[in-house]
Amino acid sequence: MRSDKTDEMVAEFLDKARPPYTDTSRERALSEMSRAHGERPVRSAARKGRWVLRTATATAVVALGLGLLFLPRVRPVSAEAALRRVVAASEGVHTSHLVFWMELPGGIRETNTFWYAEGKWHLEDWRGSDLVRVQVHDGERSHFYNADDNTVHLNASDSPFGTPFRGFTVAAMLESIGDDLDVTMEKTRAEDGRPVNRIVITTWNQHTPTERTPRERFILLADPQTDLPLSWEVLVSIGDEWQLVGGTETVEYNLAVDPTLFVLDYPPDARVIDRDKLSQEWQQRYDRGLDRIQTVEGDIILRDFQVTALGDVAAIWTGTSSSAEARLTDSIGTSYLRVRREFQARSDPCAWFIPVSPPSSQPAWYALVIGDHEFRVPEPAIVDGPDPMYPPCQHVRGEVAFISPGGAGAEMSRARVRAEYWRSHGDPERAVGYYEKMVGIAEAEYHATYVNADTWIAIGELYEEMGRGEQALSAYERGLQALEVSPNRNTPPERELADELHAKVQRLR
Repeated sequence: MRSDKTDEMVAEFLDKARPPYTDTSRERALSEMSRAHGERPVRSAARKGRWVLRTATATAVVALGLGLLFLPRVRPVSAEAALRRVVAASEGVHTSHLVFWMELPGGIRETNTFWYAEGKWHLEDWRGSDLVRVQVHDGERSHFYNADDNTVHLNASDSPFGTPFRGFTVAAMLESIGDDLDVTMEKTRAEDGRPVNRIVITTWNQHTPTERTPRERFILLADPQTDLPLSWEVLVSIGDEWQLVGGTETVEYNLAVDPTLFVLDYPPDARVIDRDKLSQEWQQRYDRGLDRIQTVEGDIILRDFQVTALGDVAAIWTGTSSSAEARLTDSIGTSYLRVRREFQARSDPCAWFIPVSPPSSQPAWYALVIGDHEFRVPEPAIVDGPDPMYPPCQHVRGEVAFISPGGAGAEMSRARVRAEYWRSHGDPERAVGYYEKMVGIAEAEYHATYVNADTWIAIGELYEEMGRGEQALSAYERGLQALEVSPNRNTPPERELADELHAKVQRLR
């Protein structure tokens, strides 16, 4: 039986766009589920496979798949009633085991496996037979291992997916997936012949007040007896068709879960980073400030200044607007480029600088110039990795979080900014090299067969500038291929790009 408290909670979040979470007891496991599924042990696969790179794409699908039922507006009434029952039934689950799969653009198959038990969880990310990442939460702290840098991160968090997290229930995964959606429900039968409720949720991209295109579709099969989700499918809109890109392989509830799953297992030579300790040290440095300049408008305080192993510099300050012009120099005359829009620290002004060419030696000092004021930094914080270190994102509503450059995304940003620099300074050969580096990173790290069509346009134009018509044509055709598989191909910006690329291809053929 479902309690009145659960029914009240379900009604509340289905009727409001951003309702508060209600922490319902896991002890109210449904008797129907227990009889249907029984008690079976689940074993960890954490020691299987080789460690390789993880992408965020499959995790996003998992989060969407689990959260798709936390909907603020549901029509029609029959679908609304079905969703209310599914959400309430999910609240009675005290343990669960799910496996999600996703097909990446290059035909690479990823799976995400997780177990949940009474406030503890264990997640595994796989690519083929390779285990690429493990994350656990033992009820107090979360820990995860990344194979990319053989690093273990320890930090207190209740958020495995980068969203407010209150458990692996349908209701708790996401506050909302948006208001612009359609929901239908029909009674049908699964492939094995058993009766199911088939719930279809379609989300939309709204381009203008009168024009919209479908974005994603989620198909949920629910058991009409227990109201528990039996499976999900995730589809994206490609042109005029729906393409299946992910779904569930396994959905099980109320199992006897191995407690060792919630102890992180990692290679003995891994580098361990205690992010809680680093956060405390960073906050003390931030509060104290590295330097300050008195002005008639008030003090400008340099809060943080980090130099990475690649020579990148990340700086944070207070006392000016976030749009204040900032530039960087150093004692050996390094030329720095500012990377915009990809670094933010709460609501503070900040800047990420990369050298045009990595410096051959460590500068004796750096000079950060903000407007007409200069900070001289003789002893910056040195990071032994390629990326700056900042506290974990706190996900506080209304507060801008830390977003700092890192990983393959940062490498692509470095290549893009350097490509743009050399293009504007009359060196198309070097610019093409950096643009093509972006393509290589996308294919190798993200297993993507395409990057933004704008990149292919830039490559093609540079090849034309160098008189290499065949290579330019090939680049433009790759740009068209990118748009053909893009889920946003019907949006006005991408239609305009397609028209531009078609014109370039026809001109060169």
